[in-house]
Amino acid sequence: MLIYSPNFDPFHTALRLISILSECKSKKIERERLKIFDIVIANPSIIKSSRLPATCKALKKYKKSDKNPYEEINSPVNFLSQIEPFHEAALRMIAGYGLVDIDGLKSGIIEKRLSEKWTEMKEIAGRSDSIDHELVSALCSELSETPVFGKNGLKNRLKLMEYKYDPT
Repeated sequence: MLIYSPNFDPFHTALRLISILSECKSKKIERERLKIFDIVIANPSIIKSSRLPATCKALKKYKKSDKNPYEEINSPVNFLSQIEPFHEAALRMIAGYGLVDIDGLKSGIIEKRLSEKWTEMKEIAGRSDSIDHELVSALCSELSETPVFGKNGLKNRLKLMEYKYDPT
């Protein structure tokens, strides 16, 4: 039996990344933040077990939604290592199209390159029914200022990655 998961589809991942980059106000975003937002959009059940800041009003409704046992991630560390190649392929794909600065892939800061292609891809991502655009908007507005690293960072709050050895 074949089971489709958008986590393992670099084309769907690219659409999610474009959607995130479009919604976030800043022209630049940290690679780790982009990755975390992408994982949450593909797996909104992650929010249920997270420690959200008190200011996150729009994300609270995702915390209260019904549990679906098929959406749960049992081992976040293993899961992240499994989806890493697909995430990397998607980033390289959108960089290849000239939508983001290719040097940002190495430096860890992804910078949008606004152009006609960008506008076209933004519209395509905006029409996608498989992306929860309300969640994308909530993440970008409520967690864009939250630090990625450290005890109160996104990695620890969402319980996705180890934070103890983060740069401070």
